Amino acid sequence: ILKKLNPKPCDDKIKTISGYKFAICFENVAYPGYIPEKIIDCFTAGVIPIYLGAPNISEFIPPKTFVNMRNFDSWQKLDKYLRQINQAEAQKIIAAGRNFLKSNKGELYSFEGFANFVAKLILKLVHS
Repeated sequence: ILKKLNPKPCDDKIKTISGYKFAICFENVAYPGYIPEKIIDCFTAGVIPIYLGAPNISEFIPPKTFVNMRNFDSWQKLDKYLRQINQAEAQKIIAAGRNFLKSNKGELYSFEGFANFVAKLILKLVHS
């Protein structure tokens, strides 16, 4: 099957996913508080993440910025929900994700925000 699909490496993840309305955003680990780059990449690309990962994701990322797979007990129910999202609703979700990235809380997930966080931790350790 893979040979028939002929998959090619992705040179630019953001550019690749930006051509879609939704992106499946399933983490390899569903650990509380573990929020790596996948959902953030979706916000940056301007697509709606269909998220499955940290069970407490809503403590870190606003619920109106993504579709939480945990809210659906079947693929059919997810499909039905996704099909009912019109363009105006999709734009609201995408805008909420991008606005989150611009917020103080969202900035922690940027490269610069993460680097600043680590630098502050190191300085705190050095000065204590």
